Amino acid sequence: ARLGQASADKAAPQADLKQQLGQLLKAAEQLPEGARQQMTRLIDALQARSTSQQVSSLQAWKEQPDGSMERAYRLDLPIRQAERFENAELTITERRERQPDGDMLSLWSAALHFDLDEHGSVDARLSLHRDVDERDFDAPIVSVSLGLPATFLFGGPRRGDVTRRVPLAHGDVVVWGGAVRRHYHGVLPVADGRHAVLGRCRVNLTLRRAR
Repeated sequence: ARLGQASADKAAPQADLKQQLGQLLKAAEQLPEGARQQMTRLIDALQARSTSQQVSSLQAWKEQPDGSMERAYRLDLPIRQAERFENAELTITERRERQPDGDMLSLWSAALHFDLDEHGSVDARLSLHRDVDERDFDAPIVSVSLGLPATFLFGGPRRGDVTRRVPLAHGDVVVWGGAVRRHYHGVLPVADGRHAVLGRCRVNLTLRRAR
């Protein structure tokens, strides 16, 4: 009864399931050790179930200005920081573009956002893209790869063009400019491993003339 009352007192008027489970977890801290552990395991299971239900919910297809179609899976992934739960926001987007031969090409991208106590907000995105925000495209792009090996993808002026795969190792530098300065490019997901200096990570330094 005490647990239920504590949770009810702190509940927001229109709290969603994620918020309610977080409130319940905090209220469970008042319970004896054995009961608290049982309640924590139950809440963990409910968090996982709510996440799997969100995966099955797809946004409707939306037509983009260039005539392509786009839809996205959007879900929260519960992650534990110290004694509380936070959420990592994951968006997986499918984009369909019609090719000159009439076939539809599906292009996928993934974006992840979460907050870490020690490092603040963290964003990661995987997709083919172009660097076209500059006012002047005369200067080339310089990309320095450090840490774990990766595979660089270099495509053409259209997102659906065939890409060339270039293996990158620690210290490799890629430079492109001129006629291919605005071509699509990206990096495949980095395989898990350990670098002698940087450990389990890859760092990319991209140098561009912004103005």
